[in-house]
Amino acid sequence: MPESGLSSQAKPKVWSRIESLLVKMRSPKSNRRDWRISADGKVSVFVTFSKLHKDSGNRYWYDLSQVDIENWEYYEKAFIVFIMGSHEEVMVIPLAILQDQFRKMHILPSKGSKVTLHIIPADSGYEFRELPDLDAAPFHNNYAFIR
Repeated sequence: MPESGLSSQAKPKVWSRIESLLVKMRSPKSNRRDWRISADGKVSVFVTFSKLHKDSGNRYWYDLSQVDIENWEYYEKAFIVFIMGSHEEVMVIPLAILQDQFRKMHILPSKGSKVTLHIIPADSGYEFRELPDLDAAPFHNNYAFIR
């Protein structure tokens, strides 16, 4: 699927920030520009983008496929970077934390399915609609997790 204008502007800036922490990264699959791994093969980062959907509840909307989640969990450190409309607003979340929340909330994707997540602007910053117990504040613009 072709990237939107906002996405194609935001993703390179986010990748540049990530690579400034980890040095050069590479795509493990030529058709997956949104997923990269570190040169030593220990760190996996997936970057996903959403614009703010004002017409459907003022939220950012993301899909994560079960196949992708399984691929990422083989890395020593795996992260998902949720871009919220601009490279200046991201959530950097370790996959292990998301998986713990998925189990806690009984959100376990079946073979070939997807997990849908919504990030909602809130008075306290941002919240994941499907993961109410996850405090999103520590992950907001926190690229330090990736080091």
